[in-house]
Amino acid sequence: MPATGVEQHDIEGKKVLVVGGTGNIGRALCWVLSANNDVDVLARFSSPAVEQELAPRCRALWKRDLSHDSPLEGVPKDYDYVFNMAVHWALRKDLGWDDFFYIQRVNTLASARLLYHCKDAGAAFVFGSTGGVYHPCRKPGERRTEQDIAVGGDNPYEISKIELEGMVLGLSEMYDAPVAVTRFFWPIFPWGGGGPARGTIQNVLDGKPIPRARTERGKRPMNLGFVSDLAYATIRAAALAQPARLADEPTRCIYNISGEEAACLEDIAREFAEQMGVNVRFEDADAEGPHEPYVADVTKMSRELWTPRVGWRESISAVVRGIREHVHGPEGWMFSRA
Repeated sequence: MPATGVEQHDIEGKKVLVVGGTGNIGRALCWVLSANNDVDVLARFSSPAVEQELAPRCRALWKRDLSHDSPLEGVPKDYDYVFNMAVHWALRKDLGWDDFFYIQRVNTLASARLLYHCKDAGAAFVFGSTGGVYHPCRKPGERRTEQDIAVGGDNPYEISKIELEGMVLGLSEMYDAPVAVTRFFWPIFPWGGGGPARGTIQNVLDGKPIPRARTERGKRPMNLGFVSDLAYATIRAAALAQPARLADEPTRCIYNISGEEAACLEDIAREFAEQMGVNVRFEDADAEGPHEPYVADVTKMSRELWTPRVGWRESISAVVRGIREHVHGPEGWMFSRA
């Protein structure tokens, strides 16, 4: 069933594997790519509803758990593109060493196995990373550029992503395999998900007070990356994937992926409440929640991949529509270029 409202010609007529295709970004990639490609999905498929969503759009569904040994046995090797959007989550800062090393082993082996599995076919490999690989932006208005190296991370998830980036780029150089590393900043989806921004929206709906920073330094601005911009930019990054050359151009395969605009949580709460027609309560605080700000510079993305089309207010409008229409996953109107 081809996706409606989608125009995408960077990759067409190809064999594509989306790993972690049941996650939010993975589902978006499946929706867009299945319009003109043969798309396979590899995931645990813990949600029957998402499995039913993907089955008519995709060529094959591979039910595999990447934490097990030999998870790719029987999976084809002749893909043209492999998108690895899967991750074993570990956000707790107090995680014990045994658990940390288990999670790190799962994440590392998954990417290494996937890249090695398809390298002989010359598959382009896209690794979905996170803006959390940076130290937080300590100064108001500070932005992270695509030239910044990965130096941050204060929880096992972010630390895992830092190490995985290095491993993917190292294997790319070793095997001369084309790769792209996509660092996603605060994705937001009309059907749910989206980190602190979506959490703030839910708190408004629940009538909970929203922290309002007493000073500018306490504000937590963030880019909002709408699902269509994320999907189209990631697909373009795959089409332009190339082998890493770490000695000469260490960041040439790395892209910040998000919207161009940043907003703080107070502004997001006010905009959502106004569009939704509900009240919002604020309480003064030292900072807008416990997370740290990560504001991305997406100049490289706009120059080489895709110029973001959806601003943060339009992103909120799409979330409002999703809530009112009770959407539970990707739909054509979310991806229209019109």
